[in-house]
Amino acid sequence: MKAFVYWSGGKDAAMAILSYQKQNGSLPQLLVCTITETDTVAAHLVHKINIETQAQAMGINVHFITIPAFAPNTVYEEIVNQHLQQLKQQGYTHAICGDIFLAEIKDYRTRLHHAVGIECIFPLWAANTQQLSQQMVNSCIEAIIASVNTKHLPAHLAGSKYNLEFINALPKNVDACGENGEFHTLVYNAPYFKYPLAYTIGQNQETVYHKGTEYETAMAGKSITCYKA
Repeated sequence: MKAFVYWSGGKDAAMAILSYQKQNGSLPQLLVCTITETDTVAAHLVHKINIETQAQAMGINVHFITIPAFAPNTVYEEIVNQHLQQLKQQGYTHAICGDIFLAEIKDYRTRLHHAVGIECIFPLWAANTQQLSQQMVNSCIEAIIASVNTKHLPAHLAGSKYNLEFINALPKNVDACGENGEFHTLVYNAPYFKYPLAYTIGQNQETVYHKGTEYETAMAGKSITCYKA
């Protein structure tokens, strides 16, 4: 099996990698979608430089796909399909996804990859997110909150550590893993990191998606820079 993992820099994909490593004894390549205009991972507000720093800490390669900001889904699929075909030609057979319970996302990914002959793996699928969040922390996956959806959480929580204190303080309507997009994380250490990353927290950031529609989403975050200490 030759696999890549959809990586946004966060805890869910980090946990999916840990599961894969335990079963296969190796680490997959990272596959990352960034926004052309900002070099960031969409709603996560995580800069490409941090992804590269994480990959160096893991000692693995990273493959970037750049998508224009607010591109229609047809454009997204066309670009991603081109990269998936390249990966297929390079011998990749499986895509690891960190999705937990959003069935429409799982079905969409499965269909997209099936078209090029790549099988999707969902190591975290149907897990109890309250239990999973605690398992992540207990597994020594260390992360900070990179961005929050201000509809669900206050902006000042960006930059907080993702730990049991944070999880236990979440409102009841917010998923412990942020699976509904309530918040996103940036991992600075994991069991398969060769060394933990140091980081600095800078200025506030924000972006709005689907502006003026019923799906309008405002994300607030912090400018975070990871580096080897």
